[in-house]
Amino acid sequence: MASSKKRRKTLIFALIGIVLAALTVGAIFKKREVVITDQTEKVVRKSLTEIVVANGKVQPVLQVKISPEVSGEIIELPVKEGQLIKKGDLILKIKPDFYLANRNQADASYKSSLASQSTAEANLRKAEAEFRRNNGLFNTRLISESAFDEVKAAFDVAKASLPIPGIRSKWPAPHSIARSNNWPKRPLFPRSTALLAS
Repeated sequence: MASSKKRRKTLIFALIGIVLAALTVGAIFKKREVVITDQTEKVVRKSLTEIVVANGKVQPVLQVKISPEVSGEIIELPVKEGQLIKKGDLILKIKPDFYLANRNQADASYKSSLASQSTAEANLRKAEAEFRRNNGLFNTRLISESAFDEVKAAFDVAKASLPIPGIRSKWPAPHSIARSNNWPKRPLFPRSTALLAS
C-alpha cells in the first residue's frame, strides 16, 4: 500500500509538471510577433475610394432661420425639404381667420371713432353757437353770470371732447371772443384755457 501512495504522489507531481511546462511553452509562442506579409501590385492608374464611418453633425455653411411675423395654424406648405426657392416664393400659408377677425374689429373701431369725432364736432358747433349767443346776452346783462358760466363750461367740454387734437386748433379760444370793455373787469376765463390749442 505504501508503494501505491508513492506512485500516486509521483503521478500527481508529474501531471503538475507537464501542465506547467505546457503553459510555459504556450506563453513563449504567444509572445512572438505576428508576421506581416507585404502585398505588392503593379503600378496602375486608378481612382481610390475610401469609406469612412463616423458620428457627427452635418452643418450648413449658410443657415437661414425663417420666422413668421404672426403665429397660427399652417394650412398650406407648398415647398418640399431641400427644394430651392427664390425671393417672393410662397413658403407656407397660415390660417387667416383670427387675423381677419382682428382686422375687421380694428376697422369697426376706426369707423366708430370717426362717428364719435363727427358727433363731437357737431356738439362743439352747437356749444359754440350757444356760447356766442349767450356772450352777447351776458355783455348786455340779460343773463346771469352763473348761466353764462354753464354755457362757457359746456363749450369748454365740447372743445375738449374732440378726439383728434389737430381739430381743436381751428376753434377759437373762448376768451378770444370780443367782450365789451365796461363789463366786468376780471378776465372771462382763466388763463389755462388758452393752452387748449394743440
